[in-house]
Amino acid sequence: MISPQFKRLCALTVLGAGVFGTLAVAPAISGDASIQAAQAAESWTSTTFSGTPKKTLSKAFTVATTQATAAANISTASLVTGQLSYNRIILRQSGNTFYTAELSQGNGVTSQLQIQRVVGGKITVLATKNLGVLSPTAARRFALEVTTVNGNPVLKAAQWAPGSARPAWQLSATDTSAAKILTGTAGSVSSYISGTGTAKVTSAWTSLEVTPVSNGSASLPSASVPGWGESSFRDEFSSNTLGTTWAVRDKLNLSYDLAQVRKENVSVSGGVATLSTQRLATPIEAAGRIRTYSSAYIDSIKTQSQAYGRWEIRAKLPAAAAGNKGIWPAFWLRPDDGKDGEIDIFEYYGTPTDKSWQPGHRTEGTVHFDSTNKTGNYKVSAWTPAATALDDGKFHTWVMEWTPEAITFYVDGAKYYTVSASSDSRYKAVYGSGRKYNMRLNVQVGSDYWGGPNNTQTAAHTDFVVDYVRVWKYAG
Repeated sequence: MISPQFKRLCALTVLGAGVFGTLAVAPAISGDASIQAAQAAESWTSTTFSGTPKKTLSKAFTVATTQATAAANISTASLVTGQLSYNRIILRQSGNTFYTAELSQGNGVTSQLQIQRVVGGKITVLATKNLGVLSPTAARRFALEVTTVNGNPVLKAAQWAPGSARPAWQLSATDTSAAKILTGTAGSVSSYISGTGTAKVTSAWTSLEVTPVSNGSASLPSASVPGWGESSFRDEFSSNTLGTTWAVRDKLNLSYDLAQVRKENVSVSGGVATLSTQRLATPIEAAGRIRTYSSAYIDSIKTQSQAYGRWEIRAKLPAAAAGNKGIWPAFWLRPDDGKDGEIDIFEYYGTPTDKSWQPGHRTEGTVHFDSTNKTGNYKVSAWTPAATALDDGKFHTWVMEWTPEAITFYVDGAKYYTVSASSDSRYKAVYGSGRKYNMRLNVQVGSDYWGGPNNTQTAAHTDFVVDYVRVWKYAG
């Protein structure tokens, strides 16, 4: 007897050859000769498959690049006991070679999410997650993302309730094998029903969205900088964990944040660290504030700190076009002794703000002299050039160089601000004494000054994506 799992794999094996058709049948399973003529990939948003078990129904869609995200709603009607629905989103396809995310469901059984590599019809499961019991008749939003980081394919998958924001990716895998797939820009969706019966089962795919992705750098720039040499610390986020460098804060209710900091808002995969914000289904009251979002915060307080040096970050801000009012990502330094001093390598306050003057799509670099009393002229700062929109959904690079004589800020390789010891008498005490400073990376939601989020100008979910953080020591 052939197992349902083997039957489903056999059907998938022939999917590549017939992927551009609307119906592909596995000959090993069924002798049905009604295979429809192959069709070219097309642009579409909804399609419905209706067929009996042991048939793979598929439809191709257009994909512009090898790096893309595909998402659609899927629901299956008329499943009976003993039947399972296997629904797949396929990317980076060339013939019967591709990557796929598979969502399997049945009546009253545990659903499963998988990431697979299929090469010449041979299936390799790269990652699996059990999801609990999900009703096949209730539509689920389902997504697969495929990118390449440092020459290796990075795959991410998730499923969630339609109409709500995508959660953090629930499943991820980095394919470093010799069989990794680096080419192929076709894509498709498919549905397969296991089990027996002659009654037709209907799988409805709706609201298909296919978008190109610019993930982490395909080849990282050199960590050797003229005048500074090789970096003494670097985190390229390539191990899919934060390792021992970063402490992930959890259940913090900060006085200056309109969100609650939660550890689940931090993830690492595909060569990047992602700090996200998420609108709460039910606002909470904590530490005297009504908090409508969750946020993310990591730091190196106990693991990495130094006096003087060069700090560099490559990151992608939450895009303004997606709605980021009140979303406040930042990379900043604080002294280990907790006393005066703070260097904000960059802060971004979201757009628009509640002020009549708008910073636009820029970030601010700031040097604090008085972090305790905050009276008078306790800080100095400057904005990045107006000509550069930094919330454009692309990666940018921020650098801060700190010596006993000056603190200098750069964006995308261009210097835009310097604070020198000769310009302020407080510099020597706060920044020229050799006190060590540690790193902070966070994304805050709202402030009493710049304003907070709202449901029309702020996305329910945003991502602050960090490609790398590097630090150089000061040699004098």
